[in-house]
Amino acid sequence: MSWSTSDSLPRAQINYEVSNWSRPGHESKHNFLYWRQQNYRGFGCAAHSHHNGRRWWNVRTPDRYIDLVAAGESVEAASETLDADVRRVEGQQLVLRTRDGIERSAFDESTIELLDGMLVPHADDAERVVLTRSGRLMANEISMRLSD
Repeated sequence: MSWSTSDSLPRAQINYEVSNWSRPGHESKHNFLYWRQQNYRGFGCAAHSHHNGRRWWNVRTPDRYIDLVAAGESVEAASETLDADVRRVEGQQLVLRTRDGIERSAFDESTIELLDGMLVPHADDAERVVLTRSGRLMANEISMRLSD
């Protein structure tokens, strides 16, 4: 999908994760780390990091970040450790955003019917579903409808 197709969208509808809208082969490798729950390290103010189920983020403001670095202190503002259940649910919510989609069984059949036009069968695997262009606009809402 070219950038021009999203240029006409109202500003509130432009996806933060632009990799969701990229052409095959042009996806953000950094975003793929998020979606596959792999480890990554963020540098700079407000940057997020993840290592083996622990997430942390740095202080938000540049001045505070610079002061902490200059003082040799930690720039970590807070962290959380994700249990297996949370990681499983997040994993489903994240993989839904990819071109690989998610197993059809992750949704109740009534939900699949309700989301007609937003979810379609994967072109190469009928047991998986992927978001349509309209579905990508609603990815967060759709991810909340995953079955447990």
